[in-house]
Amino acid sequence: MARPASNVIATWCIEFVTPNAERLDELCFRVLLSKGIQLSQDELLEVAEEESRRFLPTILRNIVADERADGVVESFEIDDELIPYLRKLNSPLPEILSQLKRLTPKAFEDMCAKILESLGGDSTSSGKPNDGGVDFTSFNMAGHASGLPVPASAKIAVIGQAKRYTNSKIGETALREFVGGALRRQKELEKNGAIGGLSPVIFAFWTTSDLDNGAKAYSRDMGVWFMGGLTLASYVEQLHLRSYLTALPTEI
Repeated sequence: MARPASNVIATWCIEFVTPNAERLDELCFRVLLSKGIQLSQDELLEVAEEESRRFLPTILRNIVADERADGVVESFEIDDELIPYLRKLNSPLPEILSQLKRLTPKAFEDMCAKILESLGGDSTSSGKPNDGGVDFTSFNMAGHASGLPVPASAKIAVIGQAKRYTNSKIGETALREFVGGALRRQKELEKNGAIGGLSPVIFAFWTTSDLDNGAKAYSRDMGVWFMGGLTLASYVEQLHLRSYLTALPTEI
């Protein structure tokens, strides 16, 4: 295997990082060695040092910045040194995510609706054949936790899709199809008076997997509330929904 691109090495480093802080050049060398790159150990050391000084810190810090901007749970942390240290962030989230992935598709939709209910919405799971990709909805979310009065017309509605995938990442096509279906559902809700024509509506796409880069970029551009598996697991943890999750039916 020839020398891989810097963004590929960065992805590998994230996969290999441990809870013990490790200097990036040492982590990078360990990663390259394990991947069977067709270079001598001295050459691998040179590549690891060059990547760790010139390219990888910026790539990795940009990943952290993007995750924070997207509301994604960070899986690792990186310090500000010239050659930084990386550390995997430990939490109970992987265990919760494993439980989410074992749910039946309908149970996962119910879980998504329960999260919105815990955030103050009147929520239902509604997935069924020919539903246009809409699996859960929520109404009357105030959008803040102050307890101040909010008129019904200004409360937030959420129209969402739930994708319980084990590993495969969601592509941009799936997001575009969901947005089309959600727009149709929004028009139906306006027509039957469930929401007003100017009522604030959020489109939510939640998955136990993750979105690929194209899907994430599309979601940011369109304003879709997307959540991957670890972020969903953090909502379950922070909203004290683990007992509810444990009681849901599984298929694995």
